[in-house]
Amino acid sequence: MDFFLRLARRLESGLTWVAVVCLTGLALSQGWLADGATRRWLAFMDPADGPLPDAVPVSASPTDASTARLEVIIRVEGRERAPGAVVMVNGRRKAAFEGKVAVIPVGPGDRLSIDARGYREPLAFRIVRVSPGIMRPAGGQRVTTTAGVADLGSVLLR
Repeated sequence: MDFFLRLARRLESGLTWVAVVCLTGLALSQGWLADGATRRWLAFMDPADGPLPDAVPVSASPTDASTARLEVIIRVEGRERAPGAVVMVNGRRKAAFEGKVAVIPVGPGDRLSIDARGYREPLAFRIVRVSPGIMRPAGGQRVTTTAGVADLGSVLLR
């Protein structure tokens, strides 16, 4: 009987130790992933986002979409305007939502994001239209942000 009590105590202390280590690891990884620089690095390294900007193929054809004016039109949903929300291209401010839509000129490999840190409530945005030569971001793509920066990915041509 004494053997089983010692075994139960050892199992309990071992399981407690495992639980503490797992929860500490979870808390540390959540803190690491909440860091903006880490998230940008992970998004940049994500192969689902397509090739890296310097690896985007450009056709030599003069009628190619890369020579035409490329633009992305983004609409704020659920409000008439959101002047505090800013569309960023490669980390630079390009447009604000003074009205319901923002038209953003882009180039191949440009990184798009929406900075809505000025709002405490969730804001939803939808890409209404993209120029015909743009494969990504896709028209109809929807993103929601709460007091943060929403990444739309890099511009990828067909």
